[in-house]
Amino acid sequence: HNWFPRRTGAWRGSRGEPQTHEFSLRHPADGSTVEIEVIFRGIGDARIEEALRGWEVSAIYADECDTLDPGSLSWLSGRTGRFPPPLDGQALDQLPGQVWGTCNAPEPDNHVLRDFIDEPMPGWRLYRQPSGLAPDAENLAVLGPSYYARKAADMPPWQRKRMIENVPGVSPDL
Repeated sequence: HNWFPRRTGAWRGSRGEPQTHEFSLRHPADGSTVEIEVIFRGIGDARIEEALRGWEVSAIYADECDTLDPGSLSWLSGRTGRFPPPLDGQALDQLPGQVWGTCNAPEPDNHVLRDFIDEPMPGWRLYRQPSGLAPDAENLAVLGPSYYARKAADMPPWQRKRMIENVPGVSPDL
C-alpha cells in the first residue's frame, strides 16, 4: 500500500477472505490505460495444486519463494499466461506469462539453490543482488549507507553470509 494505497481503485476483502486490489494506471511509454487486478492469495496448509486449480492469471509474484515446497514454482508457472484470453488467431503460448520470486540466499538443501544456481531449470533466470556490504549494494539511497553494516553486526557469521552478503548454501552448521 506504500506504492498503491487502498484508496486507489477498488480494494476488496478482509481477514480470512481473499483480497483483491483493482486500479488503472497510464502506461509510461504510450499513455494508454493499463487495467490491473492484484489477487492476494496465501497457500496455507493446502496443497499447491488444490490452491491454484482453475486459476488463469497473467503473472504471479511469490515472496520468500525459498519457503515454498519444492515444485511449487513449476505449479505457479503453469497457471500464468492464461489471462487475458487470446485475441482472434492468437494461441495461448503467445501470451506472456511469468513468475517472479524473491528470497534471501537459500540454505544448502533448498530447491532455489538447486533450480536456479546448481542445476538451473531451462528458461528460469536468477537475478542475484550484490552483497549489502559491497560498494554497489542496492537500495542504499532508501535504507541509508550504514543499514547493512548495522544489521550485519548483530548476526552470527553464517546468517550474515546469507542475509547480508547474499551467499547461498551457508548454514549454521558451517
